[in-house]
Amino acid sequence: MKKINFQVKTFAFSLMALFLGFSAMAQTQPFPANRTYPNGLLPANKNSQDAVSSYTTWKTNFLETCSNGRYRVKFDNSSQTVSEGIAYGMLLTAYAGDRNIFDGLWNYYKDNRNSNGVMNWKIGGCSGTVGQMVLQMPN
Repeated sequence: MKKINFQVKTFAFSLMALFLGFSAMAQTQPFPANRTYPNGLLPANKNSQDAVSSYTTWKTNFLETCSNGRYRVKFDNSSQTVSEGIAYGMLLTAYAGDRNIFDGLWNYYKDNRNSNGVMNWKIGGCSGTVGQMVLQMPN
């Protein structure tokens, strides 16, 4: 099970890195852009303020400032952080164009990597590994 979780998390981080590389080249304004595109469907009651309000609520309830410009995302136990919370937080902040918080989450990730370069699964607040990511190499 840990091996599958590692593969899923590795894929998610790779996909995120690919997305961020493309979005850095193509994004001209943060989400929500209130733009109409030639293809696809939009809900009839689309309201960009709902997206902004939801993002603000997420930041208020789940984001915490650590030292040196680092940010963390609170887990179910709010005194802990898990790697997927950081990944989702990075996606949200990239969509919102919130570079300062994105960079803080990225630095938090880098501060909490193990010797294989993968973020430890669970961190005790702003620092201190609680759960390590176990890397199992295929035979």
